[in-house]
Amino acid sequence: MDKKTMRMIAQIMGIVTVLMFIAPSFNILPQNIGTFLGIAAAMLTGTLWAFSSQRS
Repeated sequence: MDKKTMRMIAQIMGIVTVLMFIAPSFNILPQNIGTFLGIAAAMLTGTLWAFSSQRS
C-alpha cells in the first residue's frame, strides 16, 4: 500500500475509534465493550499512522 492510502485508512480508523467511545452513551454497545474496542481501535490507528510515516 502506498503512503496516501495508509493515511486515509488511519483517518477512517480514527473516526471509528471515536464512534466506539461514544457508542455506550447511546446504548449501542455495553460500556466495557465500547471502551475496549475504542482503545483497541486507537492502538491500531496509531500503529497504522506510524507505519505510513515510516515508509519511504
